[in-house]
Amino acid sequence: MAIDLLEQAMDKISKNMLDNMVKGETISLNKRFELYQYLDGESFTLTDKKYDEQTISVQYGNGEEIVFTDVYGYDDNENFDN
Repeated sequence: MAIDLLEQAMDKISKNMLDNMVKGETISLNKRFELYQYLDGESFTLTDKKYDEQTISVQYGNGEEIVFTDVYGYDDNENFDN
């Protein structure tokens, strides 16, 4: 089974990556998604370049855990392979 671009992007995000980002930095994760750190230095978002939307909130969880919260409301039929 092919890994879709959203899952691929989410798998690249780690606590270490978040810790090393600077305020306002954007990191391209693949051809469709990028990670952005807000200027407050505490908030992160996964942005879908296809729609130019901040789609998923990225937060620290317990230990090494990263928590993702869908803020865009993707359609169940969304194709993340392109």
